[in-house]
Amino acid sequence: MQKIENVSIMELVGGFEAYADAAELNFEASADAPAITPTLTTIAYTKASVAATAASVKWGC
Repeated sequence: MQKIENVSIMELVGGFEAYADAAELNFEASADAPAITPTLTTIAYTKASVAATAASVKWGC
């Protein structure tokens, strides 16, 4: 048996003639993703960047 580390993804899926549609998998997410996450991430990143810049200016780093 060949080790999985030595097999490329194309070798694994290369022999299939047809693939399952997403609806056929009968899979549901365990929880809905919050719609606000990208906005909160952007706000937090911006605040951290402004604070770092202010600190560099104030303390001459």
